[in-house]
Amino acid sequence: MFVLKTGLALFLIYKLKNARNLISAIVVLEHFYYLAINFKIDIVMKNLIKALAVVVLVTTFFASCNRRKNSVDSSKLNLKSAEAEFYGDETRENVDTYVLFLNDDKLTSDPDGDGRFIRLEMNVEPSNMNEIIPGTYVENISSRPIKLTFEKGKEAIDDQGTYIVGSYIGTYIGDQFLQKPIISGNLRVAQNGYTYTISGVVVAEGQTYNIEYKGEIEFYDFVEPLPKTLTHGEIWNQGDLDGDGLSIFSIRLGGKNVDISDFSGTDDAMQIEVYVPTDSGFVIPPNRDYPIGIDGAEAFTAMSGHYDDYYGTCYYTADKLNATQGKVTITQRPEKGSTYYTIDFDLLDDWYGYAIKGSYEGHLPLVDKSKGYDVKPRAVVRSTNSTSPVANTNAKIRGKVNKTMDKRQIRPTERRVDKNIPKAVRTKRK
Repeated sequence: MFVLKTGLALFLIYKLKNARNLISAIVVLEHFYYLAINFKIDIVMKNLIKALAVVVLVTTFFASCNRRKNSVDSSKLNLKSAEAEFYGDETRENVDTYVLFLNDDKLTSDPDGDGRFIRLEMNVEPSNMNEIIPGTYVENISSRPIKLTFEKGKEAIDDQGTYIVGSYIGTYIGDQFLQKPIISGNLRVAQNGYTYTISGVVVAEGQTYNIEYKGEIEFYDFVEPLPKTLTHGEIWNQGDLDGDGLSIFSIRLGGKNVDISDFSGTDDAMQIEVYVPTDSGFVIPPNRDYPIGIDGAEAFTAMSGHYDDYYGTCYYTADKLNATQGKVTITQRPEKGSTYYTIDFDLLDDWYGYAIKGSYEGHLPLVDKSKGYDVKPRAVVRSTNSTSPVANTNAKIRGKVNKTMDKRQIRPTERRVDKNIPKAVRTKRK
């Protein structure tokens, strides 16, 4: 009988200790009360069990409180590094888009390991430098970009499934990538030299996360043109589209993963359109300059970029840069082949003030488009704000719908803005 009593007492302690909460512990005690009656355990042993039960119940209560406390603490992210990507003012409403990444200590020490980060798509006051203007940022409740706000997280769907765009909390656990959309928040941004202080709260899936970060932000400029990345292209003869005796030739250049037919892809792309007399035949008259013309069609000029369509001379990064000043020099290199050209350009974007200056050398096959063709406008294929189904489902789109479901985001080190080198020149907006 003594062994049985001792065994019951020890088993009671074990069950109470492993109870998940206070209610579970009470249920365990109720069962042992009936066992004590059925086995007619003496008063001393009953009192011992009662005393042990009180001790374990108190321990269980405080353990339960501690678990709740730890659950709250889990919302405090240990943020140790920050990066921001500049995507420009695509809507031309004088609101710049920056995507800010705040990484926890784990991702900071091992970017390919497990950890959490906060992605904030921020609407910022324009500046001629890459910087997040100080102020208090709250969730944007408008369909238009509003300064001093961040875009709420929301679901999007493409051929790979459902994912989150806008602002969210991302978590890497092994091969899994989890996203929690941020639906509200209040964040204070302060700046002292290169040091930023970001503090406040955000709410994701009903949980409030405390945000505290102090340190530098590494900026990447996704709008600044990088002509050195242009690797291939074509020349399209579009014929005399306007019946004015002038043929339009389009020189289309793209980075290594850009499809020249529609400019889809994540690298830079460029279009130069020139007017030549129809009696010039099927080729662009080479070895001469083509200055940007803004006063209508004129022979031996380059068409300026257009905002509302895909015509003219323009450069595509995360935004569309329209060239309104400068010139293009076209030189043919017959010693290297009939389609081998050198294209020199020295242009100026009229919105940000970027210089589009560089040179392309290589084969540019001539393509006859004079009988018409069906090509998607670049603004539809690449635009990050477009409501077009093409823009919403194209997995190659870079920018605000960039997702990292299958692999980590490849950080474009060539776009890093080093604080020790001159910054890309941007001017005050119109």
